[in-house]
Amino acid sequence: MRIFLIFLMILGSISVYGQTITLRVLGQYTYVDSMEKYVAVIILQENPDRCDPVLGFITIEEQLKHLNESIKVIGSKAIPVPVEDFTYSEYRKKTYRIEEADADKFDEILNICKIRQITIQNSYFKLPKHRFEEEDEKAIGALRMAKLKAGIIADHLDYKVKRVVNVDDETTYASEVFNLLNVDSEKMEEFTYLMDLLSSRDSYSSESKTPERKGQYNLWVTFELIPN
Repeated sequence: MRIFLIFLMILGSISVYGQTITLRVLGQYTYVDSMEKYVAVIILQENPDRCDPVLGFITIEEQLKHLNESIKVIGSKAIPVPVEDFTYSEYRKKTYRIEEADADKFDEILNICKIRQITIQNSYFKLPKHRFEEEDEKAIGALRMAKLKAGIIADHLDYKVKRVVNVDDETTYASEVFNLLNVDSEKMEEFTYLMDLLSSRDSYSSESKTPERKGQYNLWVTFELIPN
């Protein structure tokens, strides 16, 4: 019984009203976003000290032309896209972003840049943008996990799940915890919500140093249990 109580505290809360039990458990759905493309950010610069080994000093426009030709030769359809760059430079320069889905071709593009003495400012993996239409699928997965947990607890108590009483997303989790700690839950929940908004900018970023991004969708679900 002691192990069960600890197990229950981890999963959620329970209330007894006569022969009916109200059980609140946390359902969690874990997902993985995989990379879509490899990305390199490069700088073309009219620096007389860093000239093309064959052609010598050439303008940015000429450098871009030769780079595009070299990319086509290796069979890549990648096109350098201009990127805003307000950093100071002694010489005229332009920043571009190159995206390529094939790993071997991307490595060849990086080698071309090195041979032509083109500065590679950054490289990273491009992950999918956050799609709100996929939230329903994640919520359904979290609900299934909550039902599974509720069923395990109900079986242990010789009860069964009658119905779902309420469903809350993860933003409501704070209020219950802060109430237990005798903290002003309304103020703390507002603070938590603001922090979530700020942190979401990074968690949904398409730039990553790793080819995968793991995430978790949380759902608090309240069930009504009745005796078998």
